[in-house]
Amino acid sequence: MNKMYRILGKRGRITIPFEIRRRVGFACNDVLSFTENADGRTVVVKREKSATIVRKYQPTPERTR
Repeated sequence: MNKMYRILGKRGRITIPFEIRRRVGFACNDVLSFTENADGRTVVVKREKSATIVRKYQPTPERTR
């Protein structure tokens, strides 16, 4: 596995490299969870499959404004 670097933007956004998205199977509108490890420097990203989570974060008219 090659090491890849990305810059965290001022709004906290980052792009997951295409090669990783393809290999892992991430797709548009996937729900991702982030878990910080005890070392305080490592974050684990997982694709969640729960329909409950997806419904919880669907935009509502109040949230889109």
